[in-house]
Amino acid sequence: MAMPVDSTYDNVSDSAYIRILEPVKSDLDRQMSTVIGCAAVPLTVGQPESTLSNWASDVLRLSARPYCGGQEADVAIVNVGGLRCDIPAGPVTLRKIYELMPFDNELVILTLPGSELMELCNLFAAAGGQGMSGLRLEIKHGKAQNMTVNGRNIRPEQNYTIATSDYLAGGNDNMMPLARHTSRQETGMKIRDIFIDFVRQETAAGRQLTAALDGRTVFL
Repeated sequence: MAMPVDSTYDNVSDSAYIRILEPVKSDLDRQMSTVIGCAAVPLTVGQPESTLSNWASDVLRLSARPYCGGQEADVAIVNVGGLRCDIPAGPVTLRKIYELMPFDNELVILTLPGSELMELCNLFAAAGGQGMSGLRLEIKHGKAQNMTVNGRNIRPEQNYTIATSDYLAGGNDNMMPLARHTSRQETGMKIRDIFIDFVRQETAAGRQLTAALDGRTVFL
């Protein structure tokens, strides 16, 4: 006999099971409500660039240092669709970071030829912008121009280190050039945990979270 998948059983509950779960739920709620930092300004997601995507990609680029000989990765990339909520100005809870990054994606470090990075820039331009750090470009008529890494024009024959998620490294979200990397280093670090650790480190140093629009992606 078929069972309806609707509100028929919403009021049916196992009271004994609920009593067992209640202490676990209360403890989890307490942990998730813990304030781990403070945002000096609202961090919001948008295109062609945004304070939240700038902040997130900057954090990933910094976090790549142990895997790039103590240097920041040349470029860090996040997809704006993967940032699932804004961070309002004020206290930042652990729950907010989980809401921002609910996935278990991990940080990977790719080596990518400049020719593929240039193609990726054109895909970013066609999409109206993505989250990136270390990389700057202008968008005109849906095409990327004046593409630079750390202030220098991208050279097709040069290799660049790219800090990104394992999800994007597979070419997902229309980022196929990333899947054509020449090397890939796994870090085993969840991006959500990277964000949490960064917020806590900034708090311990007496700093608040902040980011600004700096023209890394502009429409002409």
